[in-house]
This record gives sequence, C-alpha cells and structure tokens, in this order.
Amino acid sequence: QLIRYGRVLRPSIGISVADDQMTRSIGVRLGSPLEGVLVMEAPPSSPGALAGLVGCMRTAGGQLILGALITKVNGNPVKTDEDLLTIIEEVELGSAVQLTVARKSDMSRIELVTAKTIDRSQLPRN
Repeated sequence: QLIRYGRVLRPSIGISVADDQMTRSIGVRLGSPLEGVLVMEAPPSSPGALAGLVGCMRTAGGQLILGALITKVNGNPVKTDEDLLTIIEEVELGSAVQLTVARKSDMSRIELVTAKTIDRSQLPRN
C-alpha cells in the first residue's frame, strides 16, 4: 500500500465508539453487562450512519439514551473496541461488512446491517 498509494489505507465505517471501560461502567449502572461495542456517534453520511447505526444521545434532562451495540462483524464476535478495529482493518477497502447490532443496546432488538468500508482519510472532518 505504501508503494502503491504513498500511504497505508485504513478501512473504517466512520463511527466513534465508547472505550471498553466506559461500556463496562454503563453496563454496571444498568445492572446488565453490555456485551459488545457501544456506538457513541455515527456522523451523517458516514458508512455507519448510512447502514442505520445510531449513536448515544442525551435528553434535555441529561438522561443517556444508548446507541447501537455492535456484537458481531462478519459473524465474528466483538467484545472490545480493539476487536472491532482489528476486524474492520482486515477487510478489503471498499468492501461491505455485516454487523450484528442491538438497537439502543437492547439485546431483544438484534438486527443485521451492512456497511461499506472507506478509507479513514475520506471521513468528513469536523
């Protein structure tokens, strides 16, 4: 990649996720562990948002509404943010990845969604 493109291309689906400690802490407060990677933000027009991923939000009163919880990528379980990053970075740039997602981190609301990977340099900058 370095020779061909002059840099290393890094596949991404354009989302921000909670670090593992934060996810565990939220699970403890809920009284039920969150088994997966919690989406904090899925910016509009990012591959994750286009696939239907929604990040966490706060109500006007400050209550946290949980976003999507990614539990698998291409059938492989993800328990940590590193698991997610490793699997995404191993797929071909521009290919689709299948995500198993619990909507609003509710394990009774499991869905499969597909997101296309793009190079991180293509992500919108804030």
